[in-house]
Amino acid sequence: PVQEKLLQQTLLTGRSALATMMEEWIVGFGCPLDEKGRATVEQPDRLKLLQRSMGTNGRAIMAYIDNQGGLRKAIRSVVPDAMIPDVDYQTYTTELAGNIVQLASITVPPLADTMDYTHADSQG
Repeated sequence: PVQEKLLQQTLLTGRSALATMMEEWIVGFGCPLDEKGRATVEQPDRLKLLQRSMGTNGRAIMAYIDNQGGLRKAIRSVVPDAMIPDVDYQTYTTELAGNIVQLASITVPPLADTMDYTHADSQG
């Protein structure tokens, strides 16, 4: 009973921390680029955001991602489609997850290993 309560609290903390991180992460994500390849919208420093989020709530975020069955599923559970631009939701959230994995591979390798792949991903 005590361990179950601790697990539930950890998962709630992880969900909340991931949701907070994603709210900031999606600012300007996927925006058009100018002729020099720079974003046309100011964007957060996603590396610092990742480091801050994982430094503060990394264990809880990892537990929540694991509980959801992978990073994409976890993102989709905290980022409602109403929050994203007028694009394909599945593709957008997959790109978000890929962007996180790319940065995490350098700074938080265990997070980089949480990407959940589908059968369709392996079909080229």
